[in-house]
Amino acid sequence: RSDIDNRIIYYDRVAVYQLSDDHVLGVLLHEIAHIRYTEKIPDNLKGPTPELRHEIMKMLEDARIEERISRAYPNAREIMEITRAESLDVLIRILPKHTISIHEKALLYGSARFYERGYAQPTLDYEIIGEKVKEVMIRRKKELHNAPRTQDLIPIAEEIEKLLLNDAGKMSQKDTNRLQTQQYYENNPSQVRYNQNGKRVQGTEMDPTKTKIMEELAKEGGKDASK
Repeated sequence: RSDIDNRIIYYDRVAVYQLSDDHVLGVLLHEIAHIRYTEKIPDNLKGPTPELRHEIMKMLEDARIEERISRAYPNAREIMEITRAESLDVLIRILPKHTISIHEKALLYGSARFYERGYAQPTLDYEIIGEKVKEVMIRRKKELHNAPRTQDLIPIAEEIEKLLLNDAGKMSQKDTNRLQTQQYYENNPSQVRYNQNGKRVQGTEMDPTKTKIMEELAKEGGKDASK
């Protein structure tokens, strides 16, 4: 994870040693792009569900900064496309049993479909809603990829937020509280603590989906952690 204010990249030492070199390079490029192009998402986002809108903004910002760095450094595009495809294929597989809200599942699935991963014929509720998220992203793709600043993504986030709440209903208080805690640690990475083996012991709520993806990738052919 990148600390854009202090221009520092934080990483889970255990996860890094378990991933392939190519995947680590793709992740580093992504985080470097955040440091280069991302402005901190406003803490005072308005709307019916600021926590959900924050998650939407993160997803849109990932797409924006990866496009920006790919234009600036053409070789970066191929590396990140490979890393992204690997990660999204794992995401599609873990989503059905992932313990997050349907709103988050639909958002993540929509992002995967935007990059042409996942299933052409959705069947699960979050997949059907995610297809609608993808359609918004495709319709506003030029605006998304060419947005000069992070805050310029807010109009797209507002449209997706309205879609998610309309189709999936109001978020539960439990999910809202979980996102608040998660976003606190994401915005304050220096507060995350690791033990001597590099395992996160404080801030475990941060990036639950990314953590699961990294774990699955490590199982599927990453480097042997003992090496």
